[in-house]
Amino acid sequence: MTSSNGDSEWRYVIRSGIEVGTRRWPIELTLTHRGGMACRMLLGRQALGEDVVVSPGESFCQPRLSHDVYHATPPARDG
Repeated sequence: MTSSNGDSEWRYVIRSGIEVGTRRWPIELTLTHRGGMACRMLLGRQALGEDVVVSPGESFCQPRLSHDVYHATPPARDG
């Protein structure tokens, strides 16, 4: 896999789903540490598909998600 800055690296790939508005479809995500970057996740052309239109002049078009779900979920137990 080649990263967004051009470096080659091995990454794990997981299958997940994406939901935008009322539409939902499967995508593949590659995992890498993006802690120091402004965007924690990038969606590329393959994930969006041919029938998705990107409006670069707009942002945060979806409702903001609540972080309450994370506080209600018990932490994972090791071992």
